[in-house]
Amino acid sequence: MKKRNILMLLVISISSIYLFSCTPVVRTEYQDQSDELYELGMEQFREENYADAVIIFKELQRTYSEGERSYHLDYMIALTYYRLEKVDEAKTELNNLINRHGIPQDIEISSIRMLAQIDEEQQNYQQALHRYVKLYSMVEDPDYHITIREKVDDLSEKVNSNSIYDVYKSNLSSSLAAYLLYQSSVSAFGEGNQSRAEEIWKELTERFPNSEWARYQPPFTRSFDSRLIGVLLPLEGEYGSYGQEVLNGIKLAIKNSGYEIVVYDTEASVSRSRDLANQLIYDHGVIAIIGPLLSTTSLEVAKICNEAGVPMVNPTATQDEISQVGQYIFQLNKKDETRGIPVVIKYACENLNLTNFVVICDAQEQQFGAMIVDEIKRNGGILQGQWSYQRGQDNFSWLAEEILVETDPQAIFIEGRYNEIVQLAPAIRYLGCDAQFLGSTSWDDDRIIVYGEDAVVGAIFAGQGTPGSETISFITTYSQEYGHEPVTVTRLGYDAAKIILTALSPLGELHNPLELGNSIMEMKFYRGISGGVILDPDLNFSYNLLTIRRGRIIPIDQ
Repeated sequence: MKKRNILMLLVISISSIYLFSCTPVVRTEYQDQSDELYELGMEQFREENYADAVIIFKELQRTYSEGERSYHLDYMIALTYYRLEKVDEAKTELNNLINRHGIPQDIEISSIRMLAQIDEEQQNYQQALHRYVKLYSMVEDPDYHITIREKVDDLSEKVNSNSIYDVYKSNLSSSLAAYLLYQSSVSAFGEGNQSRAEEIWKELTERFPNSEWARYQPPFTRSFDSRLIGVLLPLEGEYGSYGQEVLNGIKLAIKNSGYEIVVYDTEASVSRSRDLANQLIYDHGVIAIIGPLLSTTSLEVAKICNEAGVPMVNPTATQDEISQVGQYIFQLNKKDETRGIPVVIKYACENLNLTNFVVICDAQEQQFGAMIVDEIKRNGGILQGQWSYQRGQDNFSWLAEEILVETDPQAIFIEGRYNEIVQLAPAIRYLGCDAQFLGSTSWDDDRIIVYGEDAVVGAIFAGQGTPGSETISFITTYSQEYGHEPVTVTRLGYDAAKIILTALSPLGELHNPLELGNSIMEMKFYRGISGGVILDPDLNFSYNLLTIRRGRIIPIDQ
């Protein structure tokens, strides 16, 4: 506090000299005091005392109205506002600064870079793209060029073809102008607007005939084989067993369909996945790609598929950004933030008038356990107890006994994988407990019917879409084909292939992979053996209440 008071006194004294002195101030003395105050402001900034720093800088702004330090001071004011999260004030200072005559180039570059960063944070991607393209022409450092190009690549995928073209028109003399035209054409094609893609490509070849981008094959002239589907999966190494299970599911779905698959082993490598995706698209002419397995490799392949106008159906990756790359990039296994838990708890409390609850949760998924508890309390329920178990555990008798000795629940919410659910439920029923079983979308799995038997009948849980009855026959067929039961990723691989086949069915002769992409989008929702899959990006997760009766998963009101 003492240091802050001294600081403010120094600011006031400088201000008084500046405003009220009746006699001329000796310039060197006045300048020395201003320099001292400037260094104090920088010290406050380095110590992250941004509120104090900006007071000093704003006062000095009146002193340094010109010269190199004035430009640096203006920049520091903007940067300090930014650190204070006063973004609008920072933008105002930066815009004023870059419009000043004679601004040093290093400060101009730093200012434009900060404005671009702010634009990105505010999701004003077109403006951010424009600024980075401008920066590219201003800097000469090759390493910085690489960094900016990565930014331009990333932002080009977040805006539509018209936005990229507008940035191009604003930067005709930029060394990135040809690249922007290329990206705009590819984006237009990915949006299904082939005539616009051709128009932009024509401008590229006429205006920049010697550009490396003009030498690429236009995406709309690429040849393809209408019966060929590409598959990218790791088949060896750490993730090889998972990849092989996905591939088994794909093969079973494709069998006797009249379509063929070309399979490549990604080895879980990003660069290898990128190269193999290009081979599948440009050498083999596939109409779609299934895979890869991991989010890291999937994101890169999604970018390539989007540029080429080839649909990608990803069975396993969870990173949400993958399906956001383009409208023909589809994910079966996106993160489900609530699993329908609030819907189930609300129904149990309001419609079934249940009050006393017990929660049993996989120890690796305690965030969902906490969500269940919060929803119970929010809806006026009483938590009698909460237990967890270790994934892979194979004896639940002791846990069931402990729960029923200590509690007398009306409802038991079991959250976890089907493997444990089909052991827990029978163990609890064996002890004579008739509490209502509740669950999330984790229960929306026909294997629970197969292995849970009578114990799971009447359970109430969340699901998406209308349940199908294909899972049991799938398990039987798969077991006969491969000698063991399928796992979760096998079912996802099977559904990924089935989505493509279902979308191809009404098309007849395929003229363009984008026709397939549009057909998948028009499906909007697909109910497969792995559960419900949203295929339309404009649809949000929505949940139905499901139950188990007559050996089937059915809507609760049936």
